[in-house]
Amino acid sequence: MRPRTDAHARHPLPPLVLLAVATLGGTAAASAGASEAWPLALGGACLVLVAMVRLHLTRPLIAAAALALAMIAVARYDEAATRPLPFAGLEGHRTFEGLVAGDPVPRGRFGTLLLDVDRLDGAPSEGRLRVRYVLGRSPLLEGDRLLVRGALEPPSERTPNASGELAFPDELRVLARDEGGTLTRGLRALRRRVIEHIERSLPEPESSLAVGMLIGRQGRLPDDLNEALRATGTTHLVVASGQNVALFLGLLASGLGVVLSRRAAATAALALVPAYVVLLGAEPPIVRAALMAVGITLGVALGRRTPGWVYLLFALAAMVAAQPTLIDDLSFQLSASATAGVILVAPVLTEAATRLLHAPTRGPVAALIEAWATATGALATILPVQAAAFGSMPVAAIPANVIAAPFYLATLFVAQATALLGWHDGVADLAWSAAVTAPRLFVDAMQFVARAGTAELPSGHPMLLAVGWYAMLAATGWLLSDPAPRRLESFSGHRALLPLALAVLVFGGWIARPTPAVPSVTVLDVGQGLAVLVREGDRAVLVDAGPPDGSAMRALPRGVPRTLQALVVTHADLDHAGGALEVQRRLGVARTLGEAPPPLEAATLDQGQRIALGPHTALEVLAPPRSRLGGAESENDRSLVLLVHLGARRVLLTADIEAAAERWLLASGQPLAADALVVPHHGSRTSSTPAFIEAVSPSVAVVSAGANNQFGHPHPEVVRRYEDAGVRLLTTAEHGSVTLHLEDGELRVTTAR
Repeated sequence: MRPRTDAHARHPLPPLVLLAVATLGGTAAASAGASEAWPLALGGACLVLVAMVRLHLTRPLIAAAALALAMIAVARYDEAATRPLPFAGLEGHRTFEGLVAGDPVPRGRFGTLLLDVDRLDGAPSEGRLRVRYVLGRSPLLEGDRLLVRGALEPPSERTPNASGELAFPDELRVLARDEGGTLTRGLRALRRRVIEHIERSLPEPESSLAVGMLIGRQGRLPDDLNEALRATGTTHLVVASGQNVALFLGLLASGLGVVLSRRAAATAALALVPAYVVLLGAEPPIVRAALMAVGITLGVALGRRTPGWVYLLFALAAMVAAQPTLIDDLSFQLSASATAGVILVAPVLTEAATRLLHAPTRGPVAALIEAWATATGALATILPVQAAAFGSMPVAAIPANVIAAPFYLATLFVAQATALLGWHDGVADLAWSAAVTAPRLFVDAMQFVARAGTAELPSGHPMLLAVGWYAMLAATGWLLSDPAPRRLESFSGHRALLPLALAVLVFGGWIARPTPAVPSVTVLDVGQGLAVLVREGDRAVLVDAGPPDGSAMRALPRGVPRTLQALVVTHADLDHAGGALEVQRRLGVARTLGEAPPPLEAATLDQGQRIALGPHTALEVLAPPRSRLGGAESENDRSLVLLVHLGARRVLLTADIEAAAERWLLASGQPLAADALVVPHHGSRTSSTPAFIEAVSPSVAVVSAGANNQFGHPHPEVVRRYEDAGVRLLTTAEHGSVTLHLEDGELRVTTAR
C-alpha cells in the first residue's frame, strides 16, 4: 500500500502561489490588525504553515520564506501608511505649478480638476491638489500646465487621492497646453477622439453611458441615472474596471477569431491591451486586469490550462508589493472581489443554468447565459465589500445585474463600434437613430428597477456578514457544481455575442421610437443658464446652449435629430453661449446665428428676419435691430428676442433682457402678446416689469434657473408679479425641462418632473 504522504505529495501548493498569498495576507493583516492582535496573527500564521508542511502541501523552506515575506509585507505597509502626506502642515496662500491629471469635470458654471504638482512656491515638490474653479471660455484639458495661487486647505473625505484642496484660486493661469512626450500626447488625443466619436454618434444620456462603459469616464452622467445605478447596484458597470478590459479583450479576440486562428487572434488582441489600458487611465482595477489579461492570453496562446484564480492572485500580489496602501483602496477591493466572482462563481452558475435549462453550449443563448452568470457571480462576491464600505446592501442588486447583463454587452459593442467608426457621418446617423436602442434599453431598465423600489438592507456587522455570505456562496456553489471535470476558459462564449450585438446595431431602428411631427418648444433643464429647443418633426433649432458643462446636450429630449437647422446664440454670456462649442462638436449644425463669442463664427440676425422650420413652426426676430447693436445698452439688453410661431400659437423667448429693453419693445409697437413666455433674465428683479407682463399677457411663463442658485432666481418679487397677473409660473429647477407643444390647435404643457 502506497504511503499516504505520497498521495499528498503529488499535489503540493505551487511555491509562487503560497508566496503571493503571504504577500497579500501580510499586507491585509497590517491594514486591519491592531497592535494587540499581532501575537495572535503571527501564531495563527505559524500554525497554518506548520500544518501545510505536515500535510505535504509545501516544503519547510518555502513555508519559512512565506512567513518572512508576510513580515516584510507588514513592515512595508506600516512604512507607507505612516509616511507624511505632501503639503502636510502647510498653511496660507501658496503658489502651485503642475499638470492637469485627467480632463476636469464641469458642473454648471464651475469645474473641478486634479493637479499633479511638481513645483510649490517655485521649489521642486510633489503631490496632488484638488482645485475648484470658475469655468472660462477656453476649456482646461488633461496635460495642460497650470499655475494656481490660493489658500491651501487640507484634504477631505471626498478627495482620498489628493493631498490638499484649493477652492476658487486667486490666480489660475495656463502656462502650456498639452505638455508631455509624443507618445503621451498621442494617447491623450486618441482618448479624446474616441470620446468625440461616441458623443457625436449617440445622444445623452446614452452617450455618457457608453463612454463610461468603454473607458470608465462617468463624470457627466445625469444625477437621476447615477442614482438609479447606485440604487440597483450597477454602478460598477460604468466605471473603469477589469470587466472593461476583459470584455474588450474577449470581443476583440472573438472578432479576430473570425479571420485568424485562436492562438493568432489571442496574440493580436494581447498586443492591443497596453494601449487600451493607457487609454482608460491606468487605474488600479485596469492595471490588475491588464496583468491578468497578459497571463491568461499568453496561457491560451501557449496551450496552458492554468486556472484563472492563479493569475488573479499573482496580479494582486504584484500590485500590493509595489504599492502596499492599495490594499485600502475601495476600487482595488471591489475589482479583486468581482474578478474572483467571475473566475470562481460564474463558471459554476453557467454550467448549472446550462444543465438545468438543457441549453446549448454555443450560440446566442449560451452567450446570454454566460453574460448573466458573469454579472451575477461578480455581484455576489462584491456585496460584502459594498456593505462594509457603504453600510448597506441594495436588495435589487442581483436581479438588476441579471436584467442589465444583455443590455450591457450590447451597449459595450455599440460603444466600441462608434468609437472606431463614429467619425463617419453614415455610421453616426445610424447609431443616433438605431444603435441607440441598446444603451436606451439599459437606461430604461435600470430606472424602471429603481422606481419599482430598491430598499437597502442595513449591514451593521460587515465582518460577520462577509463570513456568513461567503460561506453561503461556497455552499451554494458546491451544491450546483457538476461532478464532471470542468475547464475555466476565458472569453470563449463571447464569439456568439457578435452577431447578436450586430443585430442590435443594424435592426435596432425597427423598434426605435418614431420622431414626433408635433411642433414644440422645450425649455431645457440646464441648471443656471438657458437653452431652448424649437422643433417640428426631424427639423430643430436650438436657441442658446446653456453653460460650458455640456448640460444642454444632456437635457436634449429623446429622438432629437442629430443635425440642427440652426444654433441661435442670443448673447455671449457663459450661461447662454458657454455650451455652444460642445453642441457644435457633438451635433451637426447647419448654421450658427446671433451674437456668438469667439472662436465661434456666427451670422448676425436683424429685426424682422424669420427662420422657418416647417409648415407650422417659425422663429421671428423682434429685437434688437442692427442699428442698436454696439450702442450704450448693456450686453443683456442687446440680447436677441425671438417670437416662436407654433401654428396660431406664440411663444416669446426673451433671453436676458432687462427693464430698458422691455421698454424699447413696448415702444416699438410690435405685437408682443403670446400664449407662453420664457421669463427674461431667469427671473431677475431687473426684468419682468408689470407693463411688460401685461403686454405679453401669457397664460404660462417658464423660468430657466438652477436649484438654489447664488443669484436667488427667480426673485420673490418677480414671482409675485406673475402670480398677481394670473400667470401659471413654472421653473426648470422644480419641474425639469418644460415642453410646450401644439395639439389640436392648442398649446399643451408637459414637464419632466
